[in-house]
This record gives sequence, C-alpha cells and structure tokens, in this order.
Amino acid sequence: MQRRISSGFTLVEIMAGVAVGAAGIAAAIAVPAYKDFAVRSQVSDLVIAAARCKTSVSEFYIANGRLPDSAKEAGCPENVTSNANPMAVYNGEILVQAVGALATQLGTKNMFAYRALCADGECAGAPLQGWTCSASSKFAASTSIPPKYLPSACR
Repeated sequence: MQRRISSGFTLVEIMAGVAVGAAGIAAAIAVPAYKDFAVRSQVSDLVIAAARCKTSVSEFYIANGRLPDSAKEAGCPENVTSNANPMAVYNGEILVQAVGALATQLGTKNMFAYRALCADGECAGAPLQGWTCSASSKFAASTSIPPKYLPSACR
C-alpha cells in the first residue's frame, strides 16, 4: 500500500488563518474607535455641566437685563465634574476647561464654551435668543475641542 503525501493546507488551517487575520483587522479598527468614544463620553460631561449653567445665566439675564460677570454671580454650580475645572462665565460665554486625563488626551484644545445669542448682538437688554457652542458659527464660541468629540449641534 502506498502512502500519499499531500502538500498544502487543510481547510481547518486556512479557516484559522482567516480568523486570526480578521481579528487583527477588527482590533486595528476597534481600538481607535473605542478611544474616540471614551473621549466623547468624557467631553459630554463638560457639555452637560455647561448646559446646567446656561439655565442659571439665562435666569440671571432675564432678572437683571445683563449677563453675569462670573459663574458665582450667575449661580452656576461650583463642582462640575472630575474632568473639569470650575466653570467660568466671561463676556457672554460659559467656559469649561478639561483637566486631568481628559486634558491630556485633548492636548491644548481642551475648552468647551456656550456663547449667549441676543437680538441686539451684545446682550445688553435685548431678548436672549439662544446659545451656540460651535467654534465655526457666525457668532463663534470659544470652544477649542476638536469637532469629532463634540455633540453634532456644536460641530
């Protein structure tokens, strides 16, 4: 009886090679996407904190006919999140700066801001029409965080 010597790979070996290759490709795509997702979720903490302050600033503006000079005057919360410095209100903007690990990931582009929009353009008694957080809009806010980490309304 003669033994036949075969050369090549078995179906199982080929399938294992394809599976390992596919896992490597998936990991190469998934890891950066996960990192972006993690940063976006931490940036959303800044956005939520600033949104809570928007209410206080709006109420202050309605009651006093001017924007507050500070976050404390507006009645904004002092403790924001572990990823942010205390909020600031300055020149019609609510500013929240990232700190710690989030600031390290964002680098120098670590500021989120909401800018008040008023009918007279200067918020000197005219009705408050809304808020913008985009750094590229007509009435740009001081937001410096890269757009890929921001909510769609702020891009």
